[in-house]
Amino acid sequence: VVGTIDTESAGVVDALVEMFAVADTRVVAFAAPKPIGRKNARAPHAMHAYADASGDKNPLHVDDAVASLAGFEKPIVHGMWTSSLAVHRIARLAADGDASRVTKIESKFMAPVLPKAKLVVDVAVVGKRAGKSVVRADVRDEAGVVVVQTTAEIAAPSTSYVFPGQGVQHAGMGMDAYERSKAARAVWDEADAVWR
Repeated sequence: VVGTIDTESAGVVDALVEMFAVADTRVVAFAAPKPIGRKNARAPHAMHAYADASGDKNPLHVDDAVASLAGFEKPIVHGMWTSSLAVHRIARLAADGDASRVTKIESKFMAPVLPKAKLVVDVAVVGKRAGKSVVRADVRDEAGVVVVQTTAEIAAPSTSYVFPGQGVQHAGMGMDAYERSKAARAVWDEADAVWR
């Protein structure tokens, strides 16, 4: 059951629109992920340019001494750089390059990435939520360790169904559904009353 309709206080068309506008917020996971692509990449050799562009001046990413104090052999790659690598692949593969269709992004930072690291991004559709595709990108290092896991929701492309009318209509068209279905009859009658 998607929702309930109060037909006493709303027209049938309004009630149907209201009912289907109720969004289910649960993710319906697929039995198995559906892979849609893979990309090999390499982390930048240094993060100074990214630090300047992003405004993230955390010395852990640009200063050898600070990285050493934190237990790293050298400065580590910004997590947001690695996350953006994943989001870019998701947008290219799952949204046909249309970033405006990416409506939600969530990244989990699971392990540090060193400069020049060879990375692999695997992208798969993992489910649906409220009509949107739920897509996951796993970014792995050379050892196969997942360093970032990014999940995004992708809206369907805008679609229009156009019925030209001329030459395709015929007398009695749609009346079989009108006769069989009380709901179809109610929608038809209300629409007919509005347009006459």
